[in-house]
Amino acid sequence: MDTTWLDGDWSVCWCKTGSGTLRNGSVHARGLKGPVRAKVPGEVHWDLVRAGIIKEPLTGLNAKSCRWVEEYEWWYRREFFWKPQPLHKRVELVFDGLDTTADVYLNGRFVGSHNNCFTPCRIDITGHIL
Repeated sequence: MDTTWLDGDWSVCWCKTGSGTLRNGSVHARGLKGPVRAKVPGEVHWDLVRAGIIKEPLTGLNAKSCRWVEEYEWWYRREFFWKPQPLHKRVELVFDGLDTTADVYLNGRFVGSHNNCFTPCRIDITGHIL
């Protein structure tokens, strides 16, 4: 089994919940913000702290000023190169942790959803990539 790790540098952008759409591989929404640099594995609050957009939410009363984060949808994006090998019969995207509800797109195409942040997410993308 070959593994290509996709952790590391990503980008994240955000918009009001329910307003984001994916067209031609890019997120479109009225009032779209970002992108900012993101780290995976990670968490959106820490990406926003590193970008200087919010203050550290676990300090003092800063959590109150960060409540707006819950009112937005978050679109993480990463470009990568993967070269299939003749041995590859099945290809999966595996996420060890996705926040509560997530939709996953590959090359601009919807490939799956996940709705439990406490279980890993495995999505068979064989038909999308081979």
